[in-house]
Amino acid sequence: MNIHLKALLKNWPCTVYGQKINVNVTSVTEQSTKVKAGSVFVARKGKITDGLVYVEEAIEKGAVAIVTDRPPQEVWQNEVPLIVVSDCLLFLAFASAELAGHPAKALNIIAITGTNGKTTVAHYIGQLLLQANRQVAVIGTIGVYINGKKTQHIDCLTTLTAEQLQPILQACVAEGITDIVMEASSIGLAQHRLAYCPIDIGVLLNIGEDHYEEHGGKEQYLLAKQRLVDEAAYLFVNETSDMCKALCAHRLEKKAFFSPEQFKSYSVQVQKELETLVNEAQHFEENIAAALAVANKLQLPIKDLSLQWPEGRMERVQLANIKVYIDYAHTPEALQHSLEQLKQQPYRKLMVVFGCGGNRHQEKRQKMGRIVSQYGDTLYVTSDNPRNEQPKKIIKDILEGVDKHHVQTIIEVDRKKAIQLAIQNAQAGDVIVIAGKGHERFQEIGQQKIAFSDRQIAYEALGKYHL
Repeated sequence: MNIHLKALLKNWPCTVYGQKINVNVTSVTEQSTKVKAGSVFVARKGKITDGLVYVEEAIEKGAVAIVTDRPPQEVWQNEVPLIVVSDCLLFLAFASAELAGHPAKALNIIAITGTNGKTTVAHYIGQLLLQANRQVAVIGTIGVYINGKKTQHIDCLTTLTAEQLQPILQACVAEGITDIVMEASSIGLAQHRLAYCPIDIGVLLNIGEDHYEEHGGKEQYLLAKQRLVDEAAYLFVNETSDMCKALCAHRLEKKAFFSPEQFKSYSVQVQKELETLVNEAQHFEENIAAALAVANKLQLPIKDLSLQWPEGRMERVQLANIKVYIDYAHTPEALQHSLEQLKQQPYRKLMVVFGCGGNRHQEKRQKMGRIVSQYGDTLYVTSDNPRNEQPKKIIKDILEGVDKHHVQTIIEVDRKKAIQLAIQNAQAGDVIVIAGKGHERFQEIGQQKIAFSDRQIAYEALGKYHL
């Protein structure tokens, strides 16, 4: 829909430089490449570039207004108005919702936050809603799913930006969707991506250390999580996490806890279904409990529990008595959970292919090396998404935590070769875990995103060496 610029700014505190505000707005964006005639361009300062650099380009493309959080250093002489606001991201969320007609008001929004398990819980809840014949969309790391079918792939964002999210919610309303289940990352919450998107049910899964660096420290990270705690109309909290309980201790109403112990309150039939799933992955107990708590709150009729793991989450590929698991586990906690469970299965050798991402979370590299050497028999230490760091430097950091006296360690910088080598060396009865990238279809090397799929490489290698 279109909206008049004057109407858009009517109730928004701002300072306007320039007089041409009697114009229609057709879109709002913070990406100069997406500016078109009728766009409002939000020129904010990012980690790498400053949106103000692209103001002239935006105006040439037809932008009808420029929004920033800094007053002009010189007299603004362009007829296209410059609008100064206190928070660009909050304005972006507001304007996106306005242009979409505030679709979230017509939807039941369920948002899940936590360091690990957001994708799994979101899809479990989506599956339970589908089993109850509800119309549901699941939005998160691995894409947009409408009634169980993938419709869009999301590049690198667990929680969509407001300018992406609001049109999708608008389309969902038009399609008759009633329930939205979404992942709420700490970065997404900190950047107001869910502002003007009322959350009916929030789920607080766990709190790890993986994103402290991105937020500038533990305190800022917890403040981001706090937004979901405070803004959700009803909140479910992991009873087994002391940090989660502490974060929401001030909230006295419309709050409930979930834990694996709640399984006992369900029927015998469901109990058996749960036992089958939990026996395959005990570390998913809390995730299942969270999904069931939400289902109970929504009074969904649960006759049986037939849940499927999402793409890239302990996704099993098996051929010739060799099991290969593709797992997104890229934090110490997630990796330990996955390996703990696999360690309980009968196997000849447990082989792990893994690395760590570049330009972030250096402190976790040694931890992950220590965890993998504790559980694995053979390690293939390789690249993940090295970005602008040297892969050999990242591997060196990982190896500081590896106990080379108790585990065989093979270093192969090329991730494709490392996967191929692990599968080539595998024998009947071996279990291979390829950890860190899961569903991802690319590898970040330098400034490039190169097409890459752990799953595809694993399938090809199994076919080549074990058919």
